[in-house]
Amino acid sequence: MFSILDKRTGHHLTRGQFLGSVVDAIETERGRKPCYELLEGLDAVQRGDTPTITAITLGRVWPIPEFLRGATFQLVEADADVERWIQEWREEAFLSVEQASRLLQVDEGTVVSWIESGRLLGAKAPDGLWRVLRESVPGAGPSEPDRLSRDGRAESS
Repeated sequence: MFSILDKRTGHHLTRGQFLGSVVDAIETERGRKPCYELLEGLDAVQRGDTPTITAITLGRVWPIPEFLRGATFQLVEADADVERWIQEWREEAFLSVEQASRLLQVDEGTVVSWIESGRLLGAKAPDGLWRVLRESVPGAGPSEPDRLSRDGRAESS
């Protein structure tokens, strides 16, 4: 059984969920074309054929809605592949409190305080440990947001 993995969020989508939450949000046929191609790939693997496309990354401009810009969707075999991709996604998307504290040059307690106050984005995982969204830590994400000073306020560049 195959499905579609949203590599940004780690969510595992059925065909109907992908149509309803992704394809329907894109306003033009031209913008939807990569989604239709991925769905054709899903149909192919479910028939036992080799798909021509196994992943797409949506564009970063209109007609792609802002919340979907740059999102990557990949065909995965349910269960085994999903668990592997979710683990990789977690490792790419989140930092431990220790990693964040080293990058920000503050102690771990400060990082937790900043998460709790909203200065950093993060959450407590089911294992009880805090995780920090990599994008919210200056210098750790794919794009570098404004740097934070030692007290957590944005510094101008």
